Amino acid sequence: MGEMVPDSAESETTYSQEGRATDASQPNPDADEIMLSAEGTVSSSYIGSSPPSQPRSWTTTQDLACPFSLQSDGEALQPQMEVETQAQPECGGSLPVHGEGGQRHRQPEEPTLSQDGFSLEQTKVAPGMPQQLPTFLIPFQGSLTTVPQNGQCAYAALYATMTTTTETALHFTADVVKGINFMKKSIYTLMLANLANDVDCKVVDPRRELRRLYPSQPAPTDTAVATAALYAHYTQERARTVNSQIPTAFWAGPEVLRAMAQYLREPLFMLDMDQHNDTHVQRYYYRDYTLPNGDTHETGYGGSMDDVTATDMLAHYARLHVLPVLLVLKGHEGHFYGVHHGDIAVKWHAEGDLEFTHANCSEQPWYSEVLAHIDYNARGWTSYMTG
Repeated sequence: MGEMVPDSAESETTYSQEGRATDASQPNPDADEIMLSAEGTVSSSYIGSSPPSQPRSWTTTQDLACPFSLQSDGEALQPQMEVETQAQPECGGSLPVHGEGGQRHRQPEEPTLSQDGFSLEQTKVAPGMPQQLPTFLIPFQGSLTTVPQNGQCAYAALYATMTTTTETALHFTADVVKGINFMKKSIYTLMLANLANDVDCKVVDPRRELRRLYPSQPAPTDTAVATAALYAHYTQERARTVNSQIPTAFWAGPEVLRAMAQYLREPLFMLDMDQHNDTHVQRYYYRDYTLPNGDTHETGYGGSMDDVTATDMLAHYARLHVLPVLLVLKGHEGHFYGVHHGDIAVKWHAEGDLEFTHANCSEQPWYSEVLAHIDYNARGWTSYMTG
């Protein structure tokens, strides 16, 4: 882990729906504003790096070929459902007759007391129910990969997630820095290419972004001037190497995470964890917008998910043996971590590709198991087709 300058250590910070970065313990509206593209979504985390205290969506990605599953258990992973408990009428009660013609009208029933003196009411799943971090990592055999903390940990963490299998730490060797720089430049190239249309679609507010990036300087009042200034900032950051220190105001925000998802061409899940291991999920992907002139513009999209939806979606990923791209943000540290999965990606790919299995997996301990599974599915499909 690299050393940090003192002013880069930040407390946990969250984003509101308006894109304002605030400290987790008390409001700080002047620090690090950021804008989200998604209408009606809430991003809950400040994105950045400080000293730590110590390759996806089946519903949103089109044309996704899901590998066969060896351990699918649909019943165990069914979505949580609301439980409606209706109030019970008192024993021996009768319905009085009201109105003309002797028609019976049911009186509104009041909740009744149980034998223990409690009222019976409707029960529903709580809107917020954060899970512990292992809940999301264990189904994918995921473990954290630490990365250097210099303000650019978001790029290093993504690189670690995409390249490591068993490594618990990523170090800035010459080859690693070269690889991360290539990825970062590609992401910023997308941001530069999208910027003008993002402003037209109101995905990006350049004045708001400039106020976040340069809080001590007044932002231009003219949108075109502000867009040009933001373009210049993106150009500067595109050229900056990932093993250099950056100001806390320049830490990666949702605009970078959206571009990462567009660069990957698949959803990116960010697991936002607090000091108690309670974890909320943010999902970033890409979508089409309609420009004022009627043209279609593709750009990044996303933000916070509600806890129930996030838990259910990632459970479906695990059931279908689809490996999502995961990043972990420890909000109380302000630091990103990558996630490595051992050989599970190879195994899940092999389950649906006999040629790949023969060519690359003969030395794996699960080789015969996967072959048996492929053969079983092939015979079942043949039997189904021949009727």
